[in-house]
Order: sequence, then C-alpha cells, then structure tokens
Amino acid sequence: MGREQKTEGIILQCIKYSETANILCVYTKDNGRESFIVYRGKTKRSSLKTVFMQPFSVVEMEVKRKNNEELHHISELRPAFSQNGILFNPIKTVLSLFLSEVLYRVLRGTDRDPDLYSFLENSIQVLDLAESGIANFHLVFLIQLTRYLGYYPHIDRNEMNDGLYFDLLSGTFSETSPSHPHFLASGETVLFQKLVRMTYDNMRFFSFSRVERLDILRHIIQYYRLHLPEFPEIQSLEILKEVFDS
Repeated sequence: MGREQKTEGIILQCIKYSETANILCVYTKDNGRESFIVYRGKTKRSSLKTVFMQPFSVVEMEVKRKNNEELHHISELRPAFSQNGILFNPIKTVLSLFLSEVLYRVLRGTDRDPDLYSFLENSIQVLDLAESGIANFHLVFLIQLTRYLGYYPHIDRNEMNDGLYFDLLSGTFSETSPSHPHFLASGETVLFQKLVRMTYDNMRFFSFSRVERLDILRHIIQYYRLHLPEFPEIQSLEILKEVFDS
C-alpha cells in the first residue's frame, strides 16, 4: 500500500536512470533527505520537465510513498517560485551546482529540520535575486550552513583583533597557536574573520582578490573536512575555480 502526499523540497542531485526516468535526491521540508524516481512526460499536463529538476531548485511535489521502500514516486513536480535569475546567469548556475553537491555530501541521513530548510530556501532566493556580491555568496552560504550542522565558529566579536589564530578543530580564535597543526596563522585568520562578518545583506561590501577568495574557500573546505571526516572531494570545485579565474 502507498499514500499520496504533497510536499516541498530542494533538489540536491538528479541522475538519469533510463531514457524515460530520473532519480532525484531531494531535501524535503517534511521528511528530510529522500530519494525519488520520476518518469518524465507520464503525468498530468506533462508537468515533469527536466528544467524543473536542476540541482538547487526549490520544488513543490506530489509524491506516492510505498511502505517499506526507500525509493518513492513523484507524480507531479513544479517550481515553488521562479528561479530564472539562477537559470540564465552562468555564474549563479555554477554556484548552485557547487553548493548542491556540497549539500548532497553533508546532508546524508538528515532528518526533518524546519530551520535548516528555511535557511536553504531563503539562500536560494537570495542567490536568484542578487545583483551584486555574487562572488561572495558561496562563502557566506558555507559558513552559515555550519550553524545547522553543529560546528559554527565560536566568536566573541569584542575579542576579534589582529594577531589571532583560528583553531580549525575547536572552531575558536585564540592569541596563541594550538598544539596541533590544524589552525590558521594570523594572516590567514584575518581573512577568516572577514568571512564570519559577512552576511547576505552585506556581502557586496567585501572585496577580495582572486587568490584571497580561493584561500578562504580552501580554508572553509578544510574546516568541513575536519568536522566531517567522510567529506569527499567536491567534483564541481574545479569548475567553480575556473569561473572565478576567467
């Protein structure tokens, strides 16, 4: 037996399963991460178009769940709101592919989390509508995401000054270097301090060189990897680097 349900979700990955079907990995609003099979063109009004299945898309779905099965069926799928800003901007498109791959890696086995879902949905809307500061969007997204993953840096803004070290293991700033090798020296910490000051509202005011932005990204990924030991290489990272190198 199965049951019909309407839900919303954020597509993390879309894999071609056959000539007529795709497998979607979706972070749903009601049930967390789930997998679905979708048969293109075999639904009412042929609403299941490939363009709606792009990673980082926020969608409304009508799904059929089968008891004791991990792969459910999507009978209807439509955009929750327009994302033309991402779809027709090549930089935003690459950012969305990169960040959806990160989410696919870090949200494994994740249960329902309304706060996390709201953050993701709002972030996607911000990227879609942003007219400036786009080059910093992924940096803000990645550091703010750690709030929901449980390892956001411990920050006392009154004590943030030059000459500090950032301990990547404990997520803290200190005046002395840690006894292990996983830390940022003072020069690198200055960039990381700028990172934790950034928000979607002010990201357009922060200017970095290409090298600085890549260094910040490298440090964030290192931070993720230390707190998520199974965090793999992100395949779309090289594409992202090429976009910002051009």
